Amino acid sequence: MIVVDFIVDLVQMMYLVLFYVGEALFRLVVPAYFRKKSLEGELVLITGAGSGIGRLQAIRFAAAGCNLVLWDINIQGIEETAQLVRRTGQKAWYYVCDVSKREQVYEAAKKVKQEAGEVTILVNNAGIIAGKKFMDLSDEAIVKTVEVNSLAHAWTLKAFLGDMMKNNHGHVVTIASIMGELSAAGMPEYCMSKFAAVGLHESLVREMRAAGKDGIHFTLVNPYMISTGMFEGTKIRYDMIVPTLEPDYVAAKVVEAVQTETALVRTPALLHFLILLKDILPQKALFSMEDFFETSKAMDTFVGRKQ
Repeated sequence: MIVVDFIVDLVQMMYLVLFYVGEALFRLVVPAYFRKKSLEGELVLITGAGSGIGRLQAIRFAAAGCNLVLWDINIQGIEETAQLVRRTGQKAWYYVCDVSKREQVYEAAKKVKQEAGEVTILVNNAGIIAGKKFMDLSDEAIVKTVEVNSLAHAWTLKAFLGDMMKNNHGHVVTIASIMGELSAAGMPEYCMSKFAAVGLHESLVREMRAAGKDGIHFTLVNPYMISTGMFEGTKIRYDMIVPTLEPDYVAAKVVEAVQTETALVRTPALLHFLILLKDILPQKALFSMEDFFETSKAMDTFVGRKQ
């Protein structure tokens, strides 16, 4: 009987695998325009919304009919973002919040629920990088990067995921990095924090599925470097093969992913192939590829965003 059950379950599993692979291939050939759902009336909270892709996402979500809640440590930045959102005709609330501070996150979340309502789309976007080799990093820099890039996600999710579960409605977006799946010299604390963010995201996807919360969707965004200034000065050899991304392009991809309920965004598409190579090639072969691009020297000229 156990053998029969095993065969039945195996056949069923293989059928579902093939079915979902076919579904994914079908989605690839159908233009995103025909797969987009309406986001009209959704309340979107974006961390790190005072500049960069946080601001650009806010404007694009507003254009899609969403109201916005904007968090940042830069009061001038989020005020400007709020003005840009309101010009589209949508509502915007903004709060100064250091997402690395758990108490500030919970206090700001309480105000959001009282003043703006229940958040239905959470975009964990805030991020920082120290840009130093491991032995040159201060303990404080390591802790701060992990607090902002990954621990903060835990606090915002604790604050807002409960309402999504209660209503079985919502969307969580994790703006991570391809450095959450690959690694490079000169950014050890950044890679550590992004791997952690990816791990938390993927675990929660499975928790919500096990809980039957099929109305809560998740999107993991793992882009290459974006020209927001965060990685200013960083450069690989032959960067025409993997060029630095434009911020508005990435912001557009994020909003489109929410509209089409896309689970994973890696951009540029070449990253899918690099991840595959990472999993099947021996380490020395990978090192040879890294030497070709001189990735070990990429952070030597790092400047970062000017404060």
